[in-house]
Amino acid sequence: SIGVLHSSLTLSSSEAQRHMRIEQQLRGAWSALTRLGFVQTAYSDDIESVLQACDSSNFHWTLWLCFQLLNKRMWTVESDPDAIKTCLAAICDKFEIFMDETRASMIDDECVFLNGIHLQRLWRVISVLLFPAMTLFAHWMKNDAAWSKCVAEQGQRVTRKMDQLKRAMSDILNRIESECKVIDVDEVQKHQPKAKNKGDKQLIEKLLKPYDVQQLCHHDSILNLNGYAQTKINHENTNVSKLALIRIHNALVQSNIDILKQNISLLKQIRLH
Repeated sequence: SIGVLHSSLTLSSSEAQRHMRIEQQLRGAWSALTRLGFVQTAYSDDIESVLQACDSSNFHWTLWLCFQLLNKRMWTVESDPDAIKTCLAAICDKFEIFMDETRASMIDDECVFLNGIHLQRLWRVISVLLFPAMTLFAHWMKNDAAWSKCVAEQGQRVTRKMDQLKRAMSDILNRIESECKVIDVDEVQKHQPKAKNKGDKQLIEKLLKPYDVQQLCHHDSILNLNGYAQTKINHENTNVSKLALIRIHNALVQSNIDILKQNISLLKQIRLH
C-alpha cells in the first residue's frame, strides 16, 4: 500500500501513463488481498459499488481502496467536482460508522486489557486506513481545486473520529495505569534459588500472600484442567503459580501500556492540523 500511496501523491492530470500504472497497482494489490483472504469481493473501480460491499470484516481495506480510487478520479482531466464531493462524503459516512464500531468495541468490553481482536482492529484502522487516508487529505488540501473546501470539511469529520478513538485509548491507558500496577517480584526472585531453606520459604510465602491466584488470572485458561490438577496448582504449588501469574500480569500490563502509548502517539502525528 505504501507503493500505491507514493504513486498517488505524485499523480497529475496530465500523465495518462501514471494513471494506468496506479490502476495496475490497485488491481494487483486487491488481487493479493483476495488471495490472502483479507477481502472476498472482486476489484472494481466504481466507488459506489465498492462502498456497498463494505462491512465490519473488510472496512479498512475497502475504504483504503475508495480513497485511492477517489484520488485517481480527482486527477483526471474530465473530473466532476460535484461527483467528487458526493463520493468523498459517502466514503466519510462509512468511515464514521466503522470508527464508531472500533471505539465501541474497546469501550464496551469488560476486560481492562486489550485482547488480540482489539490489537488487530487498531492495526487495521491506524496502519491500513488512517495513515494513507490522512496523508491523502493533507495532499488534497494543498491544492487549490474546486473541491478543496469540501476536502477540508470532510477532513474535519475524519479528524473528529480520530480524536474520539484517541480519547478512548487514553481512557483505557489511564485505567490500566491506575488499576493494574506492575508488581515488584525482585525480592521473591532473589530468595527463590534458596527456597529449600525454611526461612526463605517463609519469606516467599509472606511476600506472595497478598496476591490471589484467581485475581491474577485476567483471561480464562485454554487448558482443560480436571479437579485434581486444579487442586494441585491451588494448594501444593500456590507460590509457584502465583509467581508465574505475576510475571504474566506484569508483561500484560507493560505491553498494553506500550502499545497504547505508541498508537496514541501515531494518531497525534498523522492528525490534520
